[in-house]
Amino acid sequence: MRKLSDLPITCTSCKICPAQGCSVRAHDYNPELVANALSTNRRTFLAGSAGVIALTALGGRVYAQETTTTDSSTAAVCTTLTPERTEGPYYIDDLLLRDDITEGKEGIPLELSVTVIDVTTCEPMADAAVDIWHCDALGDYSGITGQNGNDDTGGQTWLRGVQLTGTDGVATITTIYPGWYVSRAIHIHMKVHVGGTADDGTYIGGTTAHTGQFFIDDELNDAVAQLDPYNTRLDVYRTRNDEDNVLNGALTEPGFLLTMTPNVEGDYTQGFKATVTVGIDPSAESTEGGMDNSGGGNNGGPGNSGDRPSPPGN
Repeated sequence: MRKLSDLPITCTSCKICPAQGCSVRAHDYNPELVANALSTNRRTFLAGSAGVIALTALGGRVYAQETTTTDSSTAAVCTTLTPERTEGPYYIDDLLLRDDITEGKEGIPLELSVTVIDVTTCEPMADAAVDIWHCDALGDYSGITGQNGNDDTGGQTWLRGVQLTGTDGVATITTIYPGWYVSRAIHIHMKVHVGGTADDGTYIGGTTAHTGQFFIDDELNDAVAQLDPYNTRLDVYRTRNDEDNVLNGALTEPGFLLTMTPNVEGDYTQGFKATVTVGIDPSAESTEGGMDNSGGGNNGGPGNSGDRPSPPGN
């Protein structure tokens, strides 16, 4: 059997030169030329492939925020703090350590994975405490007395919890897709605590380095709103991301928009996996404090002006 280099292959039949954008030449096969060209092609292909992110259209596809390669995305997080957002009026510092915060609440399953990056070192943060809380499918928070005219939930702890990051900087919590209430877009509250310790099921000590909120693409929110039990509240106006005065146009900044992947393509009732990366300075202390829970909506809590009818299409 003859080796490839022994065959009378010309550049015309090889096709490497045209692929590289140069003119076709009529000389004999040159193994060094082909090897170099193939190597260049491979590097170009891999670089292009690394930047491909799934589409944001409906139909079981991924909803993603970042459209850069992994390296450049990580670099952006490393050089940019995720901006803070208000704590809102319904934070409770029980700091219960648990990986499942549903407590039987009805709603579409959501597995939320938060990656915490130390922007001062560009390294994942281990043992950071990711603190999550959000409303249920009907727009209520647990542990609150007097909200939206609904039943009091004082002493209850559903949809609240803390999980520590591993050596990869990731903390994963099982919850449900949040609902909505008057004046706010669909969102999840979060804090990152550092320097504390786990003690008998709770996180104690340390400081709060970051306070923020996560959001979900409105096209996906539109689809989920048609599903049970969320569709029981279609008469309640749902604020969209570009209307939300807490988000305030920051959806393209790192650490705000969740990347959502359906567990079963085409069937959102089976739930989602959500991921997001948050850049923090662990030596900083969050400047976002709490507020009273009298409502009003402008500071991140449910409004107390009653339900408004949804505009057409919502």
